Amino acid sequence: MSNSSWKYAGCIVLTILAGCRTVNEGTQYFQPDQPTGSEVLIYLYRPATLPRAQVAIYVNATKIVDLTRSEYTYFYGRPGKYVISTQWPSGAGIPNQEIRFPAGGGETYYVRLTGQLEVSSPGSGELDMRNVSTLELVPKDAAHPELKECSYFQPLLERLQ
Repeated sequence: MSNSSWKYAGCIVLTILAGCRTVNEGTQYFQPDQPTGSEVLIYLYRPATLPRAQVAIYVNATKIVDLTRSEYTYFYGRPGKYVISTQWPSGAGIPNQEIRFPAGGGETYYVRLTGQLEVSSPGSGELDMRNVSTLELVPKDAAHPELKECSYFQPLLERLQ
């Protein structure tokens, strides 16, 4: 199979995987209790952007949640250094992302995972299609309107030690 055929096959697999998750009928965005001075509150969310595949999100090497489009979760942790990373399904062809940041006690942080399908024609006449994603800290005023369009999904851990 040629390299471009593998890319198209990957896109087809992603499309199929998009229908494999049960629709989340979770509640819409709500604000949990504010963190105390000895805690941080971190939201993880995916607006309604491509790719559709479910992605695992890890915090300090601990899996917290699998999110699909238009879902969010949150957890409490201790102040300190955080490494948040993604793990896309094998064969998805999407590079994993990672961000690092210090988190101060009593603070709330919003981590957004977005993506898009990039299509280009490198001059050979064939279309080059690939999914790309970004993982970034965003300010509260940017996160809140997007979170209101998402459904809550229960994390594997509500408190990270």
